[in-house]
Amino acid sequence: MLHAALGSAHNFEAYLPILSKKLRVVAVDMRGMGRSEHVKEVPPSAWTDDLLGLMDHLGIHKAHLFGNRLGTRIPIQVGFFHPERALSLILDSPHIHLTQQMQEAQNRAGGDGTSHTPERQADLRQRHGEDWLDVVRNYYNIRNVSELQEFYNFTSTIDKISCPGLTMSSDNAGAIYEHALEIKARVPNARLAIVPIFGFDAASGFPQTSVEIICKFILDFVASLAPAPVQPA
Repeated sequence: MLHAALGSAHNFEAYLPILSKKLRVVAVDMRGMGRSEHVKEVPPSAWTDDLLGLMDHLGIHKAHLFGNRLGTRIPIQVGFFHPERALSLILDSPHIHLTQQMQEAQNRAGGDGTSHTPERQADLRQRHGEDWLDVVRNYYNIRNVSELQEFYNFTSTIDKISCPGLTMSSDNAGAIYEHALEIKARVPNARLAIVPIFGFDAASGFPQTSVEIICKFILDFVASLAPAPVQPA
């Protein structure tokens, strides 16, 4: 499980008790965030290389790869370049590329963590520690590197992904919903799930969705990919 921008594995705490009843679940702190090293630079392929390296370290050859927002871009990259490592791609609020609207929204704070609400600042401190202001500033600089954005731009490649996929979005999520529809239309083995929104989280500013509903979508999708049991002769 790979989190959204300026998130951490903490994003998935509510998911783990549900999903772990059926699956082995590994939630990751991406490089530069959470309890991973708070670096100032991230080479374009680093997040993808880190995921594959972690899988190797844990002895996991193939996995269902889940991503949320920014975190969806890493499974897509693996599905394109390393399809042998992906049982499926599960993409919650996917990003195929950054539109101008999304770019402006993410740059609005300008890397200044003090411009966030007190609730958001407390959330960032909990996720990243006392140097959370450095994490925010570093991420602002990292995400504005054109080479990184180009590396994770799938406009011309998304239809070349062959592994099964589930994409999830609310139908009032603007550009993200358009990206979900595009994945459903262009990826041969992709399915689409519409997730209802019931408000916005005061700390992150992200839409609030039902963890139970998302987990049900995930578990039903994974179960549908399992080989049929062999019937006795």
